[in-house]
Amino acid sequence: MRLASLGVAMGIVRGRKASAVVLRPGADRFLRTCTDERVKRSAEDMLDLLKERYDLGTKIPRPLFPPPYIEKWGLNNLYKCDLALGWRLTYTLTSDAAGIRVDVLEIMPHPEYDKRFGYRTT
Repeated sequence: MRLASLGVAMGIVRGRKASAVVLRPGADRFLRTCTDERVKRSAEDMLDLLKERYDLGTKIPRPLFPPPYIEKWGLNNLYKCDLALGWRLTYTLTSDAAGIRVDVLEIMPHPEYDKRFGYRTT
């Protein structure tokens, strides 16, 4: 009985693999033009991790969604991941024929993230 429940748990973990990771234009542009190798590598590493486990990021509560995100993308879920040097990556999960897809919305420095989400910086 214990092995059966372990198998189910293992299946759930495997089920968290993303069917795809898609970069929206802003995130794609960032990766193509970023000159800071440490930040770029951190973002690329995070994309690889999100392929393996789409729920890796911190879920952002709906009341904290920035209005432009809702207007532009019509989100019903939003996550963020911390990157090197205080940068942030935001993404949403969508369903596709193959499973759950990660749509990377933006990659931005911490001050821009704070401004976008209405947080006060110190």
